[in-house]
Amino acid sequence: MKGITHHIPQTMIRAYAAGSLPHGFSLVVAAHVSKCDECRAMLEAEEAAGGAVLDTLDAVSYTH
Repeated sequence: MKGITHHIPQTMIRAYAAGSLPHGFSLVVAAHVSKCDECRAMLEAEEAAGGAVLDTLDAVSYTH
């Protein structure tokens, strides 16, 4: 079996990490990153960046 020769574009990985990718595309990205070290590393970096941004936001209290 041949190794992975194509990778997921970074913009798609970023959308996946943000949870804004449509379901079908999310399935493809999830399957790909489960087998591809390079794309998995990009996903981990995007998730870390998103987490860092969230850490800088002030808490918001909701009242109904």
